[in-house]
Amino acid sequence: MNSQMLAPSAAHPGYRADIDGLRAIAVLFVIGFHAFPALFPGGFVGVDVFFVISGYLITGILLHNLRENRFSFLDFYGRRIRRIFPALLLVLAACLAAGWYVLIPDEFQDVARHVFASAGFFSNWLLWHHNAYFATNADTHPLQHLWSLAVEEQFYIAWPVVLWLAWRLRLNVAFVMAILTVSSFALNITDTFGPEFVTTQIAFASPQTRAWELLLGGLLAYTTIFSGRPLPFIPLAGGIPAGEMRNNVRATIGIAMLAYVLVSISPEKAIPGFWALLPTIGTYLIIAAGPHAWLNSAVLASRPCRFIGNISYPLYLWHWVLLSFGRILNGGMPPAIVRVALISVAIILAWLTFQIVERPIRGGRRLPLKAISLLAAMLVVGTVGYGGFRYDPMDGRPMLQQLADVVRHSPLPGYGPCRDPQLVQGLKVNLCMVPEQGGTDAALIGDSHAEDKFFGFVRIEHEHRWALLGNPSCPPVYGINVYVSDGLEFDCGPRSVKVIDWVDSQPQIKTVVLAFFGNYFLTTSYAADHVIHHTGPDRMVISGAPGQNGSRAELFYSGLDQAIARLEQAHKQIVILIDLPEFPFLPRDCYRRQDTSGCILPRSAVDARQAEYREIIAKLQRAHPGIRVFDPLERFCPDSRCIYTEAGQLLYEDSNHLSHYGSDRYAEDFSRWLTSR
Repeated sequence: MNSQMLAPSAAHPGYRADIDGLRAIAVLFVIGFHAFPALFPGGFVGVDVFFVISGYLITGILLHNLRENRFSFLDFYGRRIRRIFPALLLVLAACLAAGWYVLIPDEFQDVARHVFASAGFFSNWLLWHHNAYFATNADTHPLQHLWSLAVEEQFYIAWPVVLWLAWRLRLNVAFVMAILTVSSFALNITDTFGPEFVTTQIAFASPQTRAWELLLGGLLAYTTIFSGRPLPFIPLAGGIPAGEMRNNVRATIGIAMLAYVLVSISPEKAIPGFWALLPTIGTYLIIAAGPHAWLNSAVLASRPCRFIGNISYPLYLWHWVLLSFGRILNGGMPPAIVRVALISVAIILAWLTFQIVERPIRGGRRLPLKAISLLAAMLVVGTVGYGGFRYDPMDGRPMLQQLADVVRHSPLPGYGPCRDPQLVQGLKVNLCMVPEQGGTDAALIGDSHAEDKFFGFVRIEHEHRWALLGNPSCPPVYGINVYVSDGLEFDCGPRSVKVIDWVDSQPQIKTVVLAFFGNYFLTTSYAADHVIHHTGPDRMVISGAPGQNGSRAELFYSGLDQAIARLEQAHKQIVILIDLPEFPFLPRDCYRRQDTSGCILPRSAVDARQAEYREIIAKLQRAHPGIRVFDPLERFCPDSRCIYTEAGQLLYEDSNHLSHYGSDRYAEDFSRWLTSR
C-alpha cells in the first residue's frame, strides 16, 4: 500500500504523526497474518485500514487543491509516480533477479507474470483467474500481495477525474461521494455472496467493490475540510473537556474494532462483505478523533510507531517477497525463528529503500524528468517480466538441472497436433498429438495421466508410432457422463466417445493403451495438487445413461467396461496402465528440504487409497480376459515407502504426474514389459 504526506494547509491538518502510527498498525497487521496466520487470522484487514487512510489523505489533497484553484492532473499523477514507482521498481527488479537464480521454470514464470502485471497495475486481475489470495499455495507467489496496490492505483486513475468534474459542474461533492460509496458497498455485498468462485474473487480484489473504503476516507476528509468537524459528531455537554472526551471515545472505539477483527475473523468468512465495515469504520473513527486524542498522541504518534509508519510502504512491498521466497526455497513454511529473521531483514530493507531510494526521488529538482524516467524504467521492467513468462525461461539460466526437467515441456520432433477432420471439428479434443509422417499404429488414450507418459513413450518405446488422444480430467469411458464441476460444466462423456469412435475407425491402430487417474469415483482429494487447486475427484460428477443407476464406482466401471467392449469389437489389443501413487505433498518441495520427515508416503497408504480402484481393474480383467494390465507399483514403491526421486532426479512433476525424467524411466519399464510376451 502507499503512504502519502499531506501538504499543510489551514483548513486541512498537515502532517499527522498519529496517521503514521496508524499506517504502522496496518502494515503490522498484514505482516502478522502473513508470518503467523494462526495467531493473527484477521491481519489481512490491514489492507482495509490502508485504503481508508489513503482515501482520507489523497482526497484531502485533491479537495484542498480544487478549493485553492491550483489542481493539476499532471502534478497529481507526477506525484503518484514519484511516490509509488521507486520502491516498487526496486522490489520488482529484485524479484526478477533472485528468481532467475533460485526458482525453477514454472515458479520463475509465475514471478515474471506478476512482475508484468504489477508494472501495469493490474495484478489484481490475476487473483480473479489464477491465484486466489487465500489459496493454500498463496505463499508461493512472491508478488501476489501487490493486488492491493493495483486496486488503489486503478481507483486513482479515475477518482481525480470524477472529483474534478463534480467540482467544475458545481455538483454537491459530498452527495456524489456518498452515492458512489453506497453503490460500491452494495456491489461488494452482491459479489461477495455471489454463487461463483470467480465472482467472490472479484469482490475481494476489484476497484469497484473496494472503492467504498477509499471513498469512506474521502468523506472524512470532506467533512473535516468543509464543516470543520468530522462525522460522526458525538454530542457531549461542556467545552474543551467534552471535546477531548469525544475524541477519546472515537479513538478507543476505533482501536477496539481493529483489535477485534485482528483475532476474531478469518479468511473462511465472507470477505470483504459486511466484515469489512469493522476495520474501515474503526479506521475512520481513529482518524476522526484527531491528533490530540490520548491513544493517537501517546501511542500512535510515538517514535516506534512513526518509524514503522514512515517505512510502511516499502515494508509492505518487501516483507511478503522475503517470506514467500523463504517458503519456496524451504519447501514449506519456514520455522518461526526464520520468519522473524526475514521480517527483520524486511524492516532493514524498507528503511534503506526509504532513505536511499524514495526520499531523494520524491523531492529535489527536475521532478517532471524524474517522473518520465520512472515511467520508462517501469516499462522496461514490465517488458522483461512479459518476456519471462511468455517465453522459455530456461535458456542460459544457472539452474539446478535436476529440477529443470520437472516442468520443461520439450518439443517432440516429428510429432504435431492432430489434423484429421473427425478429430479437429466439433467437440474439442484438447490432448491430440500424432506423428507428422508415417501414420500411427498405437494410441494412448486418457487424461493428463496419459499425457505425462506420452513423452516417454515417444522417446523410449520405438516399437510403435504413438498417438495421444484425450482431454484433461476426462477418463476414457463410454456410455456414461462425467462432468468437471468447477463453476463451468465440462462434459467429458461426448469427448471421450468421440476419441474412442475415431480409434475404432482406424484399422491401422492395433494397440490401444488406456491411462487415466484411477480414483475419479472417490469423493475425497488426496494428491497435494488436487487439494491446493480444488481439482480432485470431489469436483467430479459421474452419472449414467437415462435409467442407469448405481454408485460412483459402479458407474465408473460401467464406462470403462463399455469403452473396452467397443474397442475389442474393432479387434484392438488393449492395455490398461495402473495409475501411479498420489503424493499428499509436493515432491519438488521435499527435494529442497533439509528435513524430509514430512515427505514420506508409505506403500500401505497407496494400497489403501487404490484398493477399490484395483478391484475395478481386476473386475475388468475378468470380464475381458484379452486385455493386459501394466502395474508400475513395484518400481515406484519398491519397499515400504514410495519414491519420488531416483539417481538425484525427480520422478514427479507435481504430486501425481511424472516429470520428463520419470516419464522416460516409466517408458523403459513399460517397453520391456510390452515386448516380454
